[in-house]
Amino acid sequence: MLKRGAAVKLQRSTVKVVENLSEGGYAYVHKVKDAGSSSSRNHFALKQIVANDAELTASAARERELMASLAPHPNIVAMLDWGSASGSVLLLLELCEGSLADRVLAKRRFGWSELLDSFAQVTAAVVHLHSQAPPIAHRDLKIENVLVDADGLCKLCDFGSYSTVSRAYTERKDILQAEDEISKTTTLMYRAPEMVDLGAGRLVNHQVDLWALGC
Repeated sequence: MLKRGAAVKLQRSTVKVVENLSEGGYAYVHKVKDAGSSSSRNHFALKQIVANDAELTASAARERELMASLAPHPNIVAMLDWGSASGSVLLLLELCEGSLADRVLAKRRFGWSELLDSFAQVTAAVVHLHSQAPPIAHRDLKIENVLVDADGLCKLCDFGSYSTVSRAYTERKDILQAEDEISKTTTLMYRAPEMVDLGAGRLVNHQVDLWALGC
C-alpha cells in the first residue's frame, strides 16, 4: 500500500498521497492531490491494483485498457491518468466522496423520487456498457460499486470483473474454469441464476447485469 505523503509519477502527471480511503481484495484506493498545486479542488482517487502474479497483472491491464477505451459517460467514473509502481497498476480516477452503500446505511428510508433517480442513473451506466460492440457486462453490480460525487451524481466504478463473453457452458473443464473465475470476481447475492448453475447450459452474457440491477 502506498504511504501517506508519497509522490507518485503517472504517465502525464505526478500526484501526492493524502490518505487511504478503502481497501479490499487486491486493491487500495487513495485520496491524492496534484503534486504541483495547493488547491483543495485538485484532489483525485488513485486506485492501486496489486499485480503480484501473471493473472492479477493481466486483469489489471484489462481494466485499465477498458477504462481508457470506453467513451465518457456522466454515470461512469472517469479515468484521468494511469501508471505503475512497486508491482502495482495505478489508475487515477475522479474523486467521489462516498458510495451508494454509504447513503443506504446513513438513511433508514429513501423517498420514491430519490430511489428511482439513483436507479435510473445506475441503469444509464449499464445501458452505456451494453450498447458497446461487443456488449460489456460489468458482472459485479452492487451498491458498493456505485459512487456518489459532490453533486449527488451516481457513478459506476470497479471494472475488474467485466466480460464481453457470450456463451453457454457444456464441457466440464470449461464449467469448472468459469465457476472459479465467477467465484473470484462476482458477488453471490447479486449473481444471476445462469451464473450460479453453469451446468444448466443457459447462455451467460451481458444480461446477467439485469438480474443484479433487480437485486
